[in-house]
Amino acid sequence: MLTKHRFVVSVGSSPVFGTWEDEGLRGEGFTAPGAVHVIPQGMRTRVGWRQSFDIASFEFSSTMMVRLLDGRTCAPSEQLLSRRGVPDPIAYDLTRRIVAELARPTECLYGDTLCLALAVHLLRRYGRAEVRALRFGGRLSAVQSHRVLDYIHANLDGRLSVAALAREAGLSDAYFSRAFRATFHEPPHRLVLRWRLERAGRMLATTDCSVAHAATSVGFCDQAHLTHAMRRHFGGTPGALMRRRNPPIRP
Repeated sequence: MLTKHRFVVSVGSSPVFGTWEDEGLRGEGFTAPGAVHVIPQGMRTRVGWRQSFDIASFEFSSTMMVRLLDGRTCAPSEQLLSRRGVPDPIAYDLTRRIVAELARPTECLYGDTLCLALAVHLLRRYGRAEVRALRFGGRLSAVQSHRVLDYIHANLDGRLSVAALAREAGLSDAYFSRAFRATFHEPPHRLVLRWRLERAGRMLATTDCSVAHAATSVGFCDQAHLTHAMRRHFGGTPGALMRRRNPPIRP
């Protein structure tokens, strides 16, 4: 019996034939690249495949789904409908982005945002209840904006999450992401990444700290993570900033 909702996306290059038994009901068929399987929490299931193939498997807690449903309490079995081998280009695209982000991380909030978008898509397409948080537009109030920005500034050296920022604003995760973008004209992860890079750049240009120290001081995993992000977004490297700080002495 599954203890969380499971969402499986086929990321292979060719169809594969499989069989499954969900709550005693048997089925079989081909799973094409980009097709998805939705297995709700609490379901008893068994699967078998005739050949190996590549998948991306996600698990979402019922608690997270309740947050996306504006806190409306409902049993896990009432949150999602079971589906097998359904074509889903949106889920496939989001999954490819998540896999790419895992391979070459940029900003933790970006991964959070992608997973949140996938969970929202899951509820909107396969859910039993409407995700009301996504129907309403609007911006953060001045008080909410100051609280969120102050929280980001105070925790820029650590891991920030969409859930934590949403709590500061007193909003659901899904509503917060839309309100933040409407307020600041960019998603949370992009603003946070820019602030991290700017702070690291100032440290490297004005102090004697090492690249590794600057990286961990602003929330990057390590020196390589900072170097990759700086090259990707600013077209330069930490070494260039250090050379600017300590220009060579000309004879």
